[in-house]
Amino acid sequence: MEQENNQGCPEIADAYIFVDLETGGLNPDKHTILQIAAVITDLDLKIQDSFITYVKPHPKLETTKDALAINQIKLADLESAPDEPSVARALHQFAHIGGKRARFAGYNCKFDLTFLNNLWQRHDIFEPPYLVPWLDVYDLAKTKFTYDAGLPNFKLVTVAAQLGIDTSGAHNAGADITMTIEVARRLRALPDRSGAAILETSKF
Repeated sequence: MEQENNQGCPEIADAYIFVDLETGGLNPDKHTILQIAAVITDLDLKIQDSFITYVKPHPKLETTKDALAINQIKLADLESAPDEPSVARALHQFAHIGGKRARFAGYNCKFDLTFLNNLWQRHDIFEPPYLVPWLDVYDLAKTKFTYDAGLPNFKLVTVAAQLGIDTSGAHNAGADITMTIEVARRLRALPDRSGAAILETSKF
């Protein structure tokens, strides 16, 4: 269900906010956020504005060597990055640009949403500045491909490459969010896969 306003009526999203995170690991209760990228699009997936920042690691959360090896972020480069409360305020303000009510979107959304939910809980002056149900492009890909037998997996870079999209710069939040939006645009143009389940998260 969509979120409801103060009168108990469902709120209808008039934009998408695509979000991608780079984190210090896979556990949102244990690992810190290192980078956040967000892009607001209209309902036709035309980019309206963008936000990207590195984040100084939270002092009580951890960063693993494995995560840094994947995202190629150096902790020394984060020493001068804004701290988490500053980033939370900036992201919250960004999400309300133009007074739009944005529906959360991304690739494998549950991962990013869980980390963001913890972010808002750590700074309880904020409420999540987006609407759900989310649009998960990962789920959407599974409803669209008719030739997916040749795909080894549905990772973002795999699907993007299959669609002829440049995958250079992968595992940087800014590059990944740009890639995700282009994947969504191209998937929208494809017919639904025969027999594919119609997912609420894929309706767009």
